[in-house]
Amino acid sequence: MMHDIFFALEQGATLLTANRRLARHLCCMFDARQEAKGRAAWRSADVLPLPAWLGRCWDDMAESATLGEHPALLNTQQELTLWERIITESPQGQGLLRVSATAQDALEAWALLMQWKVMLDGRNNIFNEDVLAVQRWAQSFEELCRVSGWMENARLPDFIARQIHAGALKAPRHLLLAGFDELTPQQQALFEALRAAGSEVSEVQLPSFPQSRARRVGFADSDAEIAFAARWSRHLLEQGHGGAIGVVIHDLGTLREKVARIFNDVLLPASIMPGEPADVSLYNISLGTPLSDQPLINAALLIIEMAQGKLPLEKLGALLCSPFLAGGEQEMTRRGLLDARLRRFGELTVSVDEIKRHALTADACPLLGARLRQCIEVMHTLPRHQLPSAWAATFPRLLVAMGWPGERPLDSHEYQTVMAWRELLADYARLDEVVARQSLNEALARLRKMAADTLFQPQGMDAPIQILGVMEAAGMHFDHLWVMGLHDEVWPTPPRPNPFLPLSLQRTQGLPHASAPRELAFARRMTERLLASAPEVVMSYPQRDGDRHLRPSPLIVSLEEAVPEGLPGYMSAAQIPSYAAVTYQAAAIESMGDYQAPSLPEGSLASGGTGIFKQQAACPFRAFAEHRLGARPLATTQIGLNPMERGQLLHASLEQAWQKLHSYERLCSASDEAINDIVTQAVTAAIGAMAEKRRLIFTEKFTELEKNRLEKLVTAWLALEKQRAPFTVFEPEQERVVQVGGINVTTRIDRIDQLPDGRQVIVDYKTGVSDTGGWFGDRPDEPQLPLYCAFNEQEVAALTFAQVRSGDMKFKGLAQYDGIAPGIKAIGKIESISSWHGLVEEWRATLHNLGAAFRTGHAPVDPKNPPQTCKFCALTPLCRIHEHDGVGLEGDAQEAGE
Repeated sequence: MMHDIFFALEQGATLLTANRRLARHLCCMFDARQEAKGRAAWRSADVLPLPAWLGRCWDDMAESATLGEHPALLNTQQELTLWERIITESPQGQGLLRVSATAQDALEAWALLMQWKVMLDGRNNIFNEDVLAVQRWAQSFEELCRVSGWMENARLPDFIARQIHAGALKAPRHLLLAGFDELTPQQQALFEALRAAGSEVSEVQLPSFPQSRARRVGFADSDAEIAFAARWSRHLLEQGHGGAIGVVIHDLGTLREKVARIFNDVLLPASIMPGEPADVSLYNISLGTPLSDQPLINAALLIIEMAQGKLPLEKLGALLCSPFLAGGEQEMTRRGLLDARLRRFGELTVSVDEIKRHALTADACPLLGARLRQCIEVMHTLPRHQLPSAWAATFPRLLVAMGWPGERPLDSHEYQTVMAWRELLADYARLDEVVARQSLNEALARLRKMAADTLFQPQGMDAPIQILGVMEAAGMHFDHLWVMGLHDEVWPTPPRPNPFLPLSLQRTQGLPHASAPRELAFARRMTERLLASAPEVVMSYPQRDGDRHLRPSPLIVSLEEAVPEGLPGYMSAAQIPSYAAVTYQAAAIESMGDYQAPSLPEGSLASGGTGIFKQQAACPFRAFAEHRLGARPLATTQIGLNPMERGQLLHASLEQAWQKLHSYERLCSASDEAINDIVTQAVTAAIGAMAEKRRLIFTEKFTELEKNRLEKLVTAWLALEKQRAPFTVFEPEQERVVQVGGINVTTRIDRIDQLPDGRQVIVDYKTGVSDTGGWFGDRPDEPQLPLYCAFNEQEVAALTFAQVRSGDMKFKGLAQYDGIAPGIKAIGKIESISSWHGLVEEWRATLHNLGAAFRTGHAPVDPKNPPQTCKFCALTPLCRIHEHDGVGLEGDAQEAGE
């Protein structure tokens, strides 16, 4: 059978296939046949998919100048852009949220009408609003193409058939068809026109295995199914079974990432190691990934987006860490630190000028700063609007300015990615014919969408394992075949009629996906073809999907049932260990309890303030990691102000207010109008100071809302302050350096009030719920106020949280005696506390122990209340506490922290 096909190809016949993969497969078989005959050179076989042949016919007419007045052929992106334009400008398109998706569905509906030679008429069909809309859009599309001299790909087969009939295009002498499970009426008309013109058109039967042995196997879930198929493939390779191994997956588009991960883990375990490229010659996945998902393309798109003058912080972080910019390798660490610094400012977007300024500050990233200068120079030359072809010429200038695609040599995958990018720009430039001048933002949006719609599949060596979708396997034959995912909910595929065509019309004309009987017939035909594609076939299905029980497809129920243990090579396949397991088993693990870090010199100034004592009490390793190693997570950003910034605004507002009021006496004597003026001035000053740093956040409306919020809070709090005993604000927001446990720390007390007897009250503002219970014990949760009290220069009469919270204003604290403020308890009423001075001494001793432990390097992974202490800690990847059974055991837990 194949001998006859190859002989015809040697005689100059043209072979048309249903898809590109089959065309490539047959070409490889043809070349192998020529090599087997001992030939050193031969004419390439004329094998290509049908769309490529139609395009070649068009090109032949263009080269022979026979096109004359014939229309210009639109490519897919041009057609889609036209449909989007028509929909956007139509009354039916007003208010649509997803114009691109609607245009895609409408274009598919139009193509179906052309392929199946169906006319939209209402004689025997009911037209809903969607059908009427696409009918009007189609009329506009046809008229626009007629006036502009354009033709879409859906009409190309009809056009080629007319040209052949008219003698304007020479028909091939012998035409073979392979892999077509079903010919559309349009394709049938084309081939009839070829036969009428003298061409010999025949469908060829590709090799099959009608007596193949097929079995069905069920697996616990999809993961187990894929994993066993990967191990089965590896077993076949290791046993030296020659020939092709096929793995056909029903829902490959959805499962592609999972499939690649599992097959890499089983077939290419070392590929996860740094500097170890994946050996792509072992397997090939037919379905590509969106071009926009490639890191090189993502970096290019981010550079173009940055040319708008600013970039969202999250995207900026990805760009700074990209190796595809000039200096990306040399300044990798510095750019990571620059990213962390910019995140701490809290702005959602950062201007290019600001990025450049920080890059050049203190010579942080000089190479990046120099490139940003060049980029800004190009930005200043950009016009507001221009045609796509002009933007396509402009974008490379921006990329060159930033040194894209980097300085290191590109590997094969990256080189092909760059070539795909150039083709993408060329396709975008062709949009001149169908769109008007665009702004940079519009051009970027279109280019990004085109990149997302373009599937990228790098070419490589022919692999022994081919992973395919059901349609890609058309006409292919294998030595070993595994078909997976065939459970009853997806095979046959549920009907998916086009939403823009009448359902009755689709069912009457037998359009694809229109009805359950048609899908059943199609699935039965595909199943029979797959069963005849190899001498031995395994058809599998998952038995569960989450909490749903699944059954085998009714199309494979009749096959011989098997269990994984009964498959060839089960023992070898099932016992192939993962790379992680082999590494772990080979490791010689030595456990040692080393939780002692180097000591700090007596009197060292430690950064972190009172937070050191809070972290040391919560978990000594956390205090060591954060305040000595500087291990902190990247700052996160959010829309508006974060809770810390809102608290800072309130603190600043109250500080400003008390600087004017100064005392309880003046507060009580001031009129409501005077207090309102003071509050307004205080809030205005606080907001103004923060707005200098957060200009993008403090818009006019946001400032007004924040001002109203703060004024209400501060006014309500001052009303509560009037219920206190007399006092004078002694020190608002005063910084001090105190020595505790041998380390010097900087403290900043929110407020110190002076009482008439000379004693002081320490006040700490809180915008959340506060609790004095965190002041006690050997490992206090909130040691800040006890530290201020125990190491204050003057005697303290009370310490209190000032809970400034809307609807829940209160003081919560402890005092030597009653009457200082409402809500502050006198210690005489607390049985567990013997005396005020005894409590202060206890605090002093506790804080001294915590400070001394931090200074001497006592740093075990020892959370106070696991897992609550670890719940919001970002250092678990560093301490790896969850990898250990014992939590709180210094020796065992610290092994994770070494």
